[in-house]
Amino acid sequence: MHITYDLPVAIDDIIEAKQRLAGRIYKTGMPRSNYFSERCKGEIFLKFENMQRTGSFKIRGAFNKLSSLTDAEKRKGVVACSAGNHAQGVSLSCAMLGIDGKVGDAKRCAKIQSSGNVRLLRRSRFCMVITSMTLSLK
Repeated sequence: MHITYDLPVAIDDIIEAKQRLAGRIYKTGMPRSNYFSERCKGEIFLKFENMQRTGSFKIRGAFNKLSSLTDAEKRKGVVACSAGNHAQGVSLSCAMLGIDGKVGDAKRCAKIQSSGNVRLLRRSRFCMVITSMTLSLK
């Protein structure tokens, strides 16, 4: 039996992401859990992404994406709708990278989508998630 793996992300993409995050996003610990290791009869490690500034791992993907934008794309800014962990990650990333971010919660996004303005968001290629954290940065 031959198994192939078509990964949507290449190893080079992972290495580039690691380089973008280095020194900017916390490298959180990953200690072994004696409790779970004994119960599962295997080696279990816990990744403490709750120790990130935003409280979750979502900052990693957000910062990686935003930091990979061209200068022209960064000048356009980002627009997003959410109030979750990814929203906080994008918002903090915008602040760290000096990117203008517009905030939209779920109600505001529904209005944008129903008004037909969602085409404008798609045309600009940026519909990312930002929370009210951005509001305090202005």
